Amino acid sequence: MSSRRDFFKKALKGCTAAGAIALTGCGQKSDDGQSKYDYDLTNLKKVDAKWLTYDLKQSIEIDMDDPTALTSDGQDRLVLAGAGQGVIYNGDGAEVSRFTIEGKPRCIALGSDNRLYLGYTEHIEVFDAQGKRLARWDALDREAILTGLAVNDAACFAADAGNKLIHHYGLDGSYLGKIGKKDAGKDAPGFIIPSPYFDVTVGNYGELWATNTGRHFVSQYATDGRRVSHWGRASYRVDGFSGCCNPTHVAVLPDGRFVTSEKGLPRVKVYRPDGQLDAVVAGPNAFHDHTTGLDLAVLKQGVIAVLVPDEKQIRLYRPVNR
Repeated sequence: MSSRRDFFKKALKGCTAAGAIALTGCGQKSDDGQSKYDYDLTNLKKVDAKWLTYDLKQSIEIDMDDPTALTSDGQDRLVLAGAGQGVIYNGDGAEVSRFTIEGKPRCIALGSDNRLYLGYTEHIEVFDAQGKRLARWDALDREAILTGLAVNDAACFAADAGNKLIHHYGLDGSYLGKIGKKDAGKDAPGFIIPSPYFDVTVGNYGELWATNTGRHFVSQYATDGRRVSHWGRASYRVDGFSGCCNPTHVAVLPDGRFVTSEKGLPRVKVYRPDGQLDAVVAGPNAFHDHTTGLDLAVLKQGVIAVLVPDEKQIRLYRPVNR
């Protein structure tokens, strides 16, 4: 019997094989009434200049095989992980240090205690600020595919695309429960995760947010599994999320606005706390058609860092006209 991991390997090939495939969304209709087979890719790539309120400040060239995950401390430090290595950069893009890790993590988070959390397919490892491994937490079941990590002052949250839920851990690695299972009594519709993209982040008050990619939502959850709120919609328009499963990544700016990234029609956008589009950081013409894995991090003064794995770059975007 094939596993969820085998399914996602096929799905990932489908996502990267052609931008058009990723845009179709299995023939469903978006909320603007158009079939997801009916699109003009040229027109979809156009972004009205009024939304483009960020400039590319700098591109950091990555000296690493297969970069996969990016995070920051919200101030002036970026941490990148990839196959066998982790690299720490300062806010100017200069490499500060490099350390060795085992395997290839899928996701990464940095705690307020400067501990680094790396998510592998079915387990989490913890490192200190110098890159020394401190702990390896117990492995999850064989269906697990960890694709997103977030840490607040009390807990670590791991998005599991294979099991379609969020694992809740104490910072000591103790397992505290599952979040996001379908439960009508908690206004929790369950996660629809058609491909191996599923992200979590914490807001400025430590609250948990997650992408529900198949529903085109960003949702806030309480640790008891209640869905507190959500926003987002399926649409080809610039303010919506198109394709089978977007947004793929999410982060929170210091002022409470959200940063999202998408695949299929690759773009990075900023939304207000109420879910209204505020800006386009980088439109589709800034990326190759098949670009995926646009992980996000936030630096001080609202600078947005975007990992572009296929070009081995971290791009730093700064707000203008604000």
